[in-house]
Amino acid sequence: QVRQVEGELNEIDLYDVQLLREMLPAGSSTLAGIEVCREQQKVFYHVLGDSTIFQIREDRPMISLCTSPRENRNGYDYILFDNSPDCITSMRHSCMDDIQMRVTGHWASGSLQLEEGYIILMTDGMAKWFQDKYLVNGKTVPDFLWNIPSQKDFGKFVEYCRSRNEINDDVSVIMLKISEDQD
Repeated sequence: QVRQVEGELNEIDLYDVQLLREMLPAGSSTLAGIEVCREQQKVFYHVLGDSTIFQIREDRPMISLCTSPRENRNGYDYILFDNSPDCITSMRHSCMDDIQMRVTGHWASGSLQLEEGYIILMTDGMAKWFQDKYLVNGKTVPDFLWNIPSQKDFGKFVEYCRSRNEINDDVSVIMLKISEDQD
């Protein structure tokens, strides 16, 4: 069960941020964050842009949370990753003493039921790879990632995927495995 609340910037602010992004040196970030609340049996989340939260449960459809555009592909709500996601931008101009920060686009907050399975937070490069592989191979994909034994082995896996043009961007992953018999 997913409950989601969204916010949006008006067109004038959005245009302003896009114009500034083109004119000034800028950094930008997307985000995905969670808080697990055992008392309420919920996972509260916040997402902005193409960083994605996946919930994988046995014999249930995968849930994917981000604010990127989507299209229906064979009954699945497929995330369309692109080069201009919703984001937080930070800009410094030579005549400014401080950094200005703005949010471009939509953010989303909500909650998921805390259920046995996986909660996975990923940046866009990994999220695209994960989505594509999950649609073909199902539950074996999160199990595979969970069982990578070390950071070094994860790096080798990423390099292998990059050599095959399967991953071309950020590769951050945080995984939680939820089981009824563990705290």
